[in-house]
Amino acid sequence: LNPRPIIGSSAISRDESFYTVYFAYAVKARFPMFNPADILAPMALKQYPAMTTKACWYYGAAIAHAGKLGAVVKPGWTKNKWVQRFLVEGAALGKPVTGPIFVIAGGADHSVPPQTIRETAIDACKIGIDLKFRVYPGLDHDPVMMKSTPDQIRWIKDRFAGTPAKGNCGQFAQ
Repeated sequence: LNPRPIIGSSAISRDESFYTVYFAYAVKARFPMFNPADILAPMALKQYPAMTTKACWYYGAAIAHAGKLGAVVKPGWTKNKWVQRFLVEGAALGKPVTGPIFVIAGGADHSVPPQTIRETAIDACKIGIDLKFRVYPGLDHDPVMMKSTPDQIRWIKDRFAGTPAKGNCGQFAQ
């Protein structure tokens, strides 16, 4: 499995770059021997403690939008051995998935492109993971999370009520 370009260094714009700081935090949580300084550029490393332990997503977004992160990652950061291990271990495709999955995408999401989510859903369907995939047209990242909440809650309630999940992988048939 080749990881999608969600975190690829050439695909990161200034407005979504702060996600990489949180990605570094996730790698550190999984591999305590990982040093975020190995991949984060100086300005991002300076913001790392506040962004990951004292603040929230909104703080990271504000810092990024204000241009206070500068270049977030060092060249070649995706080749770091801990980043590579994290990506390989985190690749769910090819491994059994238990339970139903509801995949949500914002049709105008600039942080996580809907086409990337769609391609991952197609890959999952190809290996037998039955899922429900839904795109909310015209919605960016945060609005899709808010506007889809009633659908998410309804979907979860149905699972607790014992109603089988109805996937829609058939829509991807070529």
